[in-house]
Amino acid sequence: MTKSYAIIGTGAIGGFCAVKLQQAGFDVHCLVNRDYDHVKENGLMLIEDNQPNTVHVHVYNDMKKMPKCDVVLITLKSTANHILKNSLPNVLHEKTIVGIVQNGIGIEAEIAEFIPSEKIIGASNLLKVTKSSPGVIKHFGWDLFEWAQYYPDESHKEISVDAQAISDDFSRAGLNSVAMPHLPTIRWKKLAANIPISGLAIVLDAYTNEMINHPASFEILKRMTQEVITAGKQCGADIPDDFYDFRLAAFEKMRKMEKNNFSMKDDFDAGNPLELHAIYENSLQTAQRNGAHMPLTEMLYLQLRYLVETQNS
Repeated sequence: MTKSYAIIGTGAIGGFCAVKLQQAGFDVHCLVNRDYDHVKENGLMLIEDNQPNTVHVHVYNDMKKMPKCDVVLITLKSTANHILKNSLPNVLHEKTIVGIVQNGIGIEAEIAEFIPSEKIIGASNLLKVTKSSPGVIKHFGWDLFEWAQYYPDESHKEISVDAQAISDDFSRAGLNSVAMPHLPTIRWKKLAANIPISGLAIVLDAYTNEMINHPASFEILKRMTQEVITAGKQCGADIPDDFYDFRLAAFEKMRKMEKNNFSMKDDFDAGNPLELHAIYENSLQTAQRNGAHMPLTEMLYLQLRYLVETQNS
């Protein structure tokens, strides 16, 4: 029987995963919100290297109508996670594995309050995609996915069979994918990208490449990146010594990209909820518990709160 995947939240990342998995021969079922009618009729289009590819997947606008699948990928924004408690169990069978493909840290612990922790795999990605129009996803660069088992004991380090299996599926789909032994490590590595770029783009009202190409804003980005990496290490993350250099190389690649935003800037411009809890609050609280200091991150978080709370006043 063909392995089945449920995609809960078919935005840019969810749509990208859906197309790649469908092309690799998996049975893909997508929960779609605003684009439901369009995707049901026209399918999902992925544009890579200016080449469009369209696939048709099973489409639903209600999680309760979805079948129970072998793997469920949560690709919703974490601001919508409140819907999962009552709906997620409907798509789980006894052996279903749940992959949390979201930004931030501490999300798995929150979801483990209502599903067994051994079912949960956390995921981080280095992937530059955007949804350019209904049902259309554009891929700018990178395609790395890292997967790690959620263990309530954050010091536990082991590559699980389930994390390896999902990683292998994504490799089969033609993506760079690796199973990792330590979930907090992959979460902090992604925070080193999300915390500086996502928030600063809103505060400065700037595209990513604009911030990188201006000396003042680029200096802030570099200092915040270093702060997050240092805090992550103090919190037990096994971040390689050359990771800061890796992030600088990523900045250089983004310097030359066409104008684009991380999704938080798009959400702010649209008046949508921001992932402040998962990305900023949880990281600051984790750092505080471990005696790490993140003053630049805290300042940015407070600025974002001000802008969000006064946006429509």
